[in-house]
Amino acid sequence: MDENEKFCWSLLRTYAEKLVAAVTGRTDLRVEVYPTYVFVARFSDYYFKIDRECVFFIAGDVRQETLLKLAMFLNRQIT
Repeated sequence: MDENEKFCWSLLRTYAEKLVAAVTGRTDLRVEVYPTYVFVARFSDYYFKIDRECVFFIAGDVRQETLLKLAMFLNRQIT
């Protein structure tokens, strides 16, 4: 991954952090964004079929209501 790609992924992560904070009202969650191939290589124990270009990973005390808010806002299934 070249410097330009790293910069773009960093911007996407920052955007995702702000989106999660705005939708959930929580700033204590850690948000990571990975290209799918990096996620699969790094977290192979958690592998499941991923048909997207990237994976958003949220860590912290993530409650069901938080996931529901995000899923409804994004109109996406969250696992």
